[in-house]
Amino acid sequence: AEGIYRLARWYVISGMVPDSLRGSDAESTQAKVAIAISAGIAVGLTHTQAVASVMVVNNRPCMWGDALVAVCRRSAECVAIECADDGSASTCTAKRMRKLPDGSFHTESVVHTFSQRDAETASLTNKGPWKSNPARMRQNRARAFALRALFADLLMGIGFAEEEQDIADMRRTERVAGSTEAARGAAASLGAPEPAPAPDAPQTPATSK
Repeated sequence: AEGIYRLARWYVISGMVPDSLRGSDAESTQAKVAIAISAGIAVGLTHTQAVASVMVVNNRPCMWGDALVAVCRRSAECVAIECADDGSASTCTAKRMRKLPDGSFHTESVVHTFSQRDAETASLTNKGPWKSNPARMRQNRARAFALRALFADLLMGIGFAEEEQDIADMRRTERVAGSTEAARGAAASLGAPEPAPAPDAPQTPATSK
């Protein structure tokens, strides 16, 4: 732990710390970097790879999509990770070969699809990356779900950074909406005075011909 914390200090002193790991001051930044390095080492990354690939979202360490693939591909049990997009949905197929206690081998497959409709249901399509590169974002989601299901023992519960960021954004939106509704409710409970009726228009006396 002391060695990891010392490594983290070197990153802080050098200034080579990604924005996602920067805290409110040098000490909190060093702590975040140390946590990122620890999380990366747990899944087989070097400290340099961990600082580049791990970020803290929702107070938990997460990895970017490509880092998830790298951790799974380096396993001798990984057979294939294949993704395809048809313009409206991305499908990821992950295959893994396990050696059973009797010496035989068993191949296990997981297929997961994430569609544009899924993205719309999750209120993701209005975000910048989903507008500029929806196919890539669908692929990241489908791939993350498939890999976490098949390689849970390798990923050790490390979150998917893009998904955690979306969750954080949704919670932020819900908090803002809740505050707005609370403010409206409070204003309504106070009772706004009804506007005074408009004065009657003056009557023009009729003129006789």
